[in-house]
Amino acid sequence: MSMRNKPLVVLKYKGHPVKFIDDWGSLTQLWKLAGSPPNRRPTDWIPQVQAQRFIEALEVKLGVQSVKTKSGGSTGVGKNHSGEDRNIGGGETTAHWQVCMTYAEYLSPELHMWFHQIVKTHMQDRGPAWHVNREEGISVFKELNNAIAATGNKGQNDYIIIHQHGNLGFMGGVASQIKKAAGVSSKAKTRNTFTSSELAGKRLQESLTLEEVVDNSLFNTFDIARANRCNGLSVRNAIMQAKDRARADSDIVAISS
Repeated sequence: MSMRNKPLVVLKYKGHPVKFIDDWGSLTQLWKLAGSPPNRRPTDWIPQVQAQRFIEALEVKLGVQSVKTKSGGSTGVGKNHSGEDRNIGGGETTAHWQVCMTYAEYLSPELHMWFHQIVKTHMQDRGPAWHVNREEGISVFKELNNAIAATGNKGQNDYIIIHQHGNLGFMGGVASQIKKAAGVSSKAKTRNTFTSSELAGKRLQESLTLEEVVDNSLFNTFDIARANRCNGLSVRNAIMQAKDRARADSDIVAISS
């Protein structure tokens, strides 16, 4: 997967953008956001016993290296689970988001609380299913846009109207409201703020709209927007009803047991 196609999440900490690309963030940036405390640089923290234990356990779980540097030589401190030296000296140090969260705890209680409140919400759901739902959803989104283009005479504003109505139906707000509620930068991709189940729901919504555009020969921008909004609301309600039934079933099991 090229860098352009990798999931990018841009969050905000005290007004400063914090980027995570494909689940990876910058330890060096976190250190700067914490006020660049002396003797608490990534290269000061990584060799510590507790940090080493966490990193090694995470790498065994993930099956890949979880700490890298973009430039500078290896310090020779620590080895990944395959026995290779980690390259953690000199330049910017990047790491898996779980390593970033552990480092944030070492740096600052305030930064660590922000991680738990904002970052963990966006990153913890990003297993294989999240990536599959995202990629499949993007494919349907592109198909829908192609179908819209085939109706003729559509400008950028037409696509904005159609997709903003879709967001209103499915998420209850337009893109800017969704991003603000999620605590991410206005430049972040709206889809990247969704959970795995929300991505699946969004894919279903746009699949239904795609069928209506093709099968019912919808041409008017507002007809397509209305259909997209109604489909989003239907999917949203179906998900909420399913969750309510699941909770009710669990209550019945708990009472009977």
